[in-house]
Amino acid sequence: MATDKGGRAGGASPGMDADRFEALLEQRFRGVDRRAMAGEIRNHDARRDDAFDVGHVRRRIRFHGQIAAPVQTMLRDWVPELLAHAAGQGVRLRDLNHELNIYTPPAYEQARGRPLPPGMRLPATADRFLAQAKVYSVTLVLPRAVRSAEEVLGAIRALLARLLCEIWLRDEVFTLEAYREEAPQPMSLGLPEMLRLLAEEPLSTRRIAQALETHARAIGLNPRRAAKQVRASYFGTLLEAARKNALSADEQALVREAMDTYLAALSAQVPQRVAAMVEAVETLNAQLGFLPPDEAPEYLALREKNPLHYLRSAKLRLEFLLEALGALLEHVDQLGADDLVLSPLLEQRVEGYLAELRAQRLARPYLLEGVRLSDELAQQREAFPLEVHALLQRLPRTEHPERAFKSLSRKIANSIYQRLYGSLVLVQAWIKARDQGTAQTFVASERFTRLKAALANFRFRRPLLEALFLRLGVVLDAAEAQGPTDTGASRKLRLPRDELTRAWSGFLPHVLLVSFFADGTRLPKFDAARYRRRVVASLARQAAAGQGAARLTTLLHHVYAGAEDEGLAPLLEQLRSPTGTWRFVVQQALAPPAGARPIDVPKRGPGEAPAEDEDDGLQRLHALADVLLRARTSSQRNAIVIGKRATTAP
Repeated sequence: MATDKGGRAGGASPGMDADRFEALLEQRFRGVDRRAMAGEIRNHDARRDDAFDVGHVRRRIRFHGQIAAPVQTMLRDWVPELLAHAAGQGVRLRDLNHELNIYTPPAYEQARGRPLPPGMRLPATADRFLAQAKVYSVTLVLPRAVRSAEEVLGAIRALLARLLCEIWLRDEVFTLEAYREEAPQPMSLGLPEMLRLLAEEPLSTRRIAQALETHARAIGLNPRRAAKQVRASYFGTLLEAARKNALSADEQALVREAMDTYLAALSAQVPQRVAAMVEAVETLNAQLGFLPPDEAPEYLALREKNPLHYLRSAKLRLEFLLEALGALLEHVDQLGADDLVLSPLLEQRVEGYLAELRAQRLARPYLLEGVRLSDELAQQREAFPLEVHALLQRLPRTEHPERAFKSLSRKIANSIYQRLYGSLVLVQAWIKARDQGTAQTFVASERFTRLKAALANFRFRRPLLEALFLRLGVVLDAAEAQGPTDTGASRKLRLPRDELTRAWSGFLPHVLLVSFFADGTRLPKFDAARYRRRVVASLARQAAAGQGAARLTTLLHHVYAGAEDEGLAPLLEQLRSPTGTWRFVVQQALAPPAGARPIDVPKRGPGEAPAEDEDDGLQRLHALADVLLRARTSSQRNAIVIGKRATTAP
């Protein structure tokens, strides 16, 4: 096929290329297609040129002692195939040359020249790194008598836990930067962030005082009477220069010196700064309501028990809100441009934010003004007072409950999330009007006037939110770097390697066995549903007793079950690139519930509801799994930056 000088196929216009590109993006990022293709992607990965060499692994397995032939056959066949099965799901050993030595207890004792430790539970595994060959020698000691397939599966689980949990995590995950347990690194901020922070903080050095006085004279203000205005104007001028790469060397030195002074003072007063930030969050939240009223009881408890967790939660809310506001303002600017080529992804992204606001109950569609409601939404609107009353029962009692009721109703109906939701609905209507060629009618309507008023308010409030978000980040980093303080703070939410290893070892082998034997061809009598039910029930008993590793393992099972067709993908993403939500969820899962006691958790089938008296802590693990999956879905849905201007072909 002939091509032009630009490499395009002959006869294909730029418009056609753009349409094809848009269609490709739409297909690639549509959530339902991504889930439907998950199995195909895994199959493709399993068929790659460097496909898992089952035969090579089989040749690396060596048996020692009198092991029954059927047991040898099952181990020799199933272990390599299970490793290949895991590789197809993303858990792939770095090297296939690891030596796998399987011993009977007498053979192991003879080879080592000493008896097994008394009370040692079998099967047992160990590994040793062979420095010359750069592989591991893995040892599996079988039980003294292997009489059933179930005992063989127990041995396979132990071997998989060693290979795909301890060794795989050690080589592929714990070598990543997120898991390094080095001394805390100094905070790193760019010049724009430093300038925005210094504009807010009443910090003064000799050079800053001189610069502010000079700037005040230049703009005709008194540096003492109008200190805030002078400071904001001066650092605002430097920020504009920094964006144009026009800051002089002296100005950069002044900023860095001031920032060093600020960080030193912050490190010396972390508890006081944390308390000040809690107050700042409360003050701005009273104005804007960025902490959802529905979650007020949880925030109140968190503020009292752990101020740092409270600030982290506020920071996460601000992060989502700023992201959504930025997208809204960006889309409005794009829609206002006459030469914009509308992408089908634009409406999908707007719908993504609307869906996220609904899913997290940050906004209520039935509270929108000036819209026609369906019968269902009309009923929900009529039931809104009951909803507010139920929420009020969870809050501290007041002397005037009727005033508290009206205040809470007003906060929910006029929260920044509710206004954001209404603005996104109007943007959606604007997109539809442009598609239908009636954009001018929409722009001349009362709905557009309401949208402009909301946008003006958002543009005014956005700098306040950004300033608080920046200060929260700096104070949290300082608190985490310093370690425990009298505020109940702790170091940065580091990922506990030992607990993660134990939890992954208690999760992955069971999951692989269930999916591997589920078809009934290799082990016809294997009941996958019954096996999984037994595993989950056993974990539930341990988790209810407050065992941290069991709680974390239970959480992994819940995330895996909630991911449906995506399999291990969400967990592998979090292990390799841990998010703040993942760190928080792991820490919360490891914390035992208050008043934990051993209870008998009854066995129940998949999908069955828990008993009413089942430990609330187990339900909390379900909630934590939902939080993680929702955060991941939100991140994926809103990660695409879209919209382009039409260009004239040369």
